[in-house]
Amino acid sequence: MDEVAASAGRFRVSDNNHVNEGGLELRLAPHRFHWLPRQVSFVPAFGAMVNSDSSFYVYGSFRFEVPAGPHWQVTPQFGYGLYDRNGGFNLGGQVEFRSGLEVTRRLGERCRLGLLYYHLSNAGIYRHNPGSESLVLTFGVRR
Repeated sequence: MDEVAASAGRFRVSDNNHVNEGGLELRLAPHRFHWLPRQVSFVPAFGAMVNSDSSFYVYGSFRFEVPAGPHWQVTPQFGYGLYDRNGGFNLGGQVEFRSGLEVTRRLGERCRLGLLYYHLSNAGIYRHNPGSESLVLTFGVRR
């Protein structure tokens, strides 16, 4: 079952110049592969983030959902996308990679509330590579 998740929090949370950010993500139905441990689900996702500096980022990512008890889940995630600084923070270029870790708690049958910490960086493909960290609250609803 697909899931739609909204997020809100801080961009550049690791320095003194943090700004607000919001995002929306579509998480496709979980898949199981024989090469993954039985309880781990692979989930492709697509999303967008915009911040109060008017910068935005659109991306695709891979999530690995790992149960951590009956109500909790830990989700490492990796992705890449295009960043437009639009006068905001200079990450060095348009192609940016995203890696993060989300911890969520199930609320009822269809909802999850979580906390996501992720790093956004160009991985050194451009000369300038300051990177940025975000800390956001997430709320997902399975359709």
